[in-house]
Amino acid sequence: MVSKKTKVEILVLLVAIGIAAMPSAGASAEISQIVEGYALPGETIDAHLTLNATEPMGAIHLRIDYNPLVANITSVTQQNGFDVLVSNTGEGWIEFICYQTGAVGAWNTTFTFSIQAVGDYCTKTTLNTTVITLKNNTGSPMTHDVHDAVFRIGIKGDFSGDMDIDVWDCAYLCRYLIGMGGYEELCSGDLSGDGVLDSYDCTYLARKLVGLA
Repeated sequence: MVSKKTKVEILVLLVAIGIAAMPSAGASAEISQIVEGYALPGETIDAHLTLNATEPMGAIHLRIDYNPLVANITSVTQQNGFDVLVSNTGEGWIEFICYQTGAVGAWNTTFTFSIQAVGDYCTKTTLNTTVITLKNNTGSPMTHDVHDAVFRIGIKGDFSGDMDIDVWDCAYLCRYLIGMGGYEELCSGDLSGDGVLDSYDCTYLARKLVGLA
């Protein structure tokens, strides 16, 4: 027969094991790509994905999917923080892992992708990031927020798609915002940098054209 004292000791031990197995409190990471990247047809640009964590990271496994009719990611490099980077690319996707072989860990790191514009002018694709594994430097899972990006073939601010940035783009964007027929598509996204496409972008572009922004 197990004594009451022994039962209490077993319960305390099980609670201690459960706590030890839980992820570290507050272990999280922010995964952000450039909000929007632009390239002309046939051009190759560098795009960046950054990870900022609340504690050292030890292992990362990510995948990015995109429209292969618009873009092609040809390679990925890592600027700091991890000892090993292994990647694989296919039509419309890239998958990569990086990890620490030592006990230091990395609080942040940046991945740089070479993206080639293979589609037509005024086309776009979302760069959808999937987290397969994200663990801290002791092997515990980390929570994460992912902010996907958009890759556009065009010129930032060229809302009309005529490969020129002028006051016509102000008019075109205004007509798009009020839902006027014939102005359903834009070749550019947010211009002001506040992350929202609205009437302020019309004002921002007008001010920029006269040298005020």
